[in-house]
Amino acid sequence: MSHAGITCAELAGWMDGLRPAAADPDLRYNVPPTAMIPIIRRDGDALAGDFARWGLIPHGHRKSLAEWNANTINARSESFASAASYRNAHRRARCVVAASGYFEWQTTVASKQPYDIHFAGNAPALLFTELWSAVTLPDYEGPTCTALTILIYGFPLGWHAPCFIRATAHTQAGSPRP
Repeated sequence: MSHAGITCAELAGWMDGLRPAAADPDLRYNVPPTAMIPIIRRDGDALAGDFARWGLIPHGHRKSLAEWNANTINARSESFASAASYRNAHRRARCVVAASGYFEWQTTVASKQPYDIHFAGNAPALLFTELWSAVTLPDYEGPTCTALTILIYGFPLGWHAPCFIRATAHTQAGSPRP
């Protein structure tokens, strides 16, 4: 995932009804898991910009971050609804992440080759579908999130790719049941 040149003001102008986050996302070309990333979620009747830690921690987890050792940066679309880690977020807490693109890595015998995937049109961002959860832990308090991925047979860079939505669908994305 990358956030190259996306501002909250630009997103608010592009997405009707968005109340932007208090700060712009850091300029990063390769956002690592556990970084704080910008999310757009429903807040009452409005869409609100916020930041969440990438890697969903279930609402019921009460121990420290160090004690959460599951890999929850991505949730596979074919199984997330029944997985215990994602169950509550699936029912109640959906959001989108705006990013300028993302990287897929192709592994060969000798190395790993990164491929920058980005929007070919004139939209300022790709909109990833995500789940989020607010947690209160001894060493972290705030939202966490996970990217939804979809199984794509024959995708040359791997079997799973992020789920995207059209820009016109963003008003429904933060709803409990889009």
